[in-house]
Amino acid sequence: MLEEPYKEKLDSLLATINWSIQLPPRLSDFFSVRGDSQSAVQEERKHIRIRARAKCPGFFESTLPSLHRDSTCIPIYTADFSRGGCGFISAIQIFPTERLRLILPTFWLQLQIVRCRKLGPRCYEIGSILVAKNQPNPVAFDLQKSIN
Repeated sequence: MLEEPYKEKLDSLLATINWSIQLPPRLSDFFSVRGDSQSAVQEERKHIRIRARAKCPGFFESTLPSLHRDSTCIPIYTADFSRGGCGFISAIQIFPTERLRLILPTFWLQLQIVRCRKLGPRCYEIGSILVAKNQPNPVAFDLQKSIN
């Protein structure tokens, strides 16, 4: 069962987010696409991906030494999940090796970014590998350990 403080904190946070991502016209059906994701011949993926679209808050856990990132929540649209990672859309560019925390309704993830591709203004497609999948717990909102 979900811990009530976790659900309340997530709902409260979701209500305050400025959803500034600008999906390009070719992604107008982004939230209606679900299910298995087909792989291209050239892809070297290790795990099957499942498309699961959701809005969630993201927080930086670590970043590059030359970048200044604060603990402000960034809007995230999840795109797909696999056993080993997650794809998502962000309004800002996130660089490989940066680490991000995504807080979802039934779990929260710690991810390391492996790729970033600009799709349009305020729209970046991000690929990440899974560092940890965590049970719902108010610890997800403890940002004291972020941005090292």
